[in-house]
Amino acid sequence: MHRLAIFAILCGSFAFGQTATLPTSWNGTWVLSPQDSSTPHGLTVIGGSLDIASAAGRIKITGRIVTSGRESLQQELDMGLDGSGRRVSFKRIDDTSFDIIVSVNNKQLGNHFEESHFILSPNGDVLTETIRDVNQETGAVINTSSILVFYKLLFIPPAGPVFLRLVAPAHPTLFE
Repeated sequence: MHRLAIFAILCGSFAFGQTATLPTSWNGTWVLSPQDSSTPHGLTVIGGSLDIASAAGRIKITGRIVTSGRESLQQELDMGLDGSGRRVSFKRIDDTSFDIIVSVNNKQLGNHFEESHFILSPNGDVLTETIRDVNQETGAVINTSSILVFYKLLFIPPAGPVFLRLVAPAHPTLFE
């Protein structure tokens, strides 16, 4: 009987010691679709990508954007899944959505946070990011600056990345 009780205690300890995991459908390389995205006025995005990797209670997101002026912007975030970041934090909503919240102090906007809300499509092929500025005190949305649409990179051949995506038929009635 004591052996059974010790075994139960050990199993319980292992279960509580496990770190949170994320759906594997979030992981991978995502390619920005400029034609499906909207960005702030004056900024023309011609391409970009998002790499998401998660392991051992952490998520790492690396985003790259290329503008029409051929400027390349890169941002890398490495966050714990517990949401405890002071300036940057991760918040899982469910298996299809999560937020990244960045605290900002700006003279024009005041104390606010930038919320990047990510939603995964039901088929797991499209990831949409909506970026909003939110007032810290009231929770009111100040503005929505961008809606970025990413498609999952499905295959990387030896010669380099290839973006594959299903295209809806021009005449759906022909395919019924």
